[in-house]
Amino acid sequence: MIPKEYRDVFDAQLLFQQPCKLADGKYQECYKLMRLLNDAYVGQTEGPFYLQMVYSLLNYFLGIAASCYCTNTTGPKAISRPNLIAHDFKKLLADNFKTEKSPSAYAAMLNISAPYLNEALKKVTGLPVTYWITHEVVLEAKRLLFYTDLTVKEIAHQLGYDDHTYFSRLFKSAENTTPLAFRNSYRK
Repeated sequence: MIPKEYRDVFDAQLLFQQPCKLADGKYQECYKLMRLLNDAYVGQTEGPFYLQMVYSLLNYFLGIAASCYCTNTTGPKAISRPNLIAHDFKKLLADNFKTEKSPSAYAAMLNISAPYLNEALKKVTGLPVTYWITHEVVLEAKRLLFYTDLTVKEIAHQLGYDDHTYFSRLFKSAENTTPLAFRNSYRK
């Protein structure tokens, strides 16, 4: 549930796969924030606005991390072909996951073969193309389940699935819970 602006920064760092060194002041700020986040998380879990407060603290931490990556200008000079393919695929996926579910379609958009796309993604991320497509769909479904009152059928249609029961099985397979159970567990 990372905001798009932060995700763009983190996805861009996928190319470099380098840690970001924090200045002492930022390190102390992150340390205090993580302690506060931990205290909020293990504290009063039944209070009003509990989840919103935890998400706000987490969002603040992610903003600090994204900001640090934005200001970090050091990186390797040469980027490998698989890293470039993975980066370009992730950008295409973010723009097209609602309409395109086929690995071969993404490979065609990148002007490479589907097996090569799969090989490049496995080399960079350790996971195949189908995982990333499903991951992006399920991630958006989780956002819609949490932030909207749309039915599962409406969400399935928004995500490009005509058969909402297939979509529910896909979600359950990926998350080990049904879409409605996911919504109910986070919206008390």
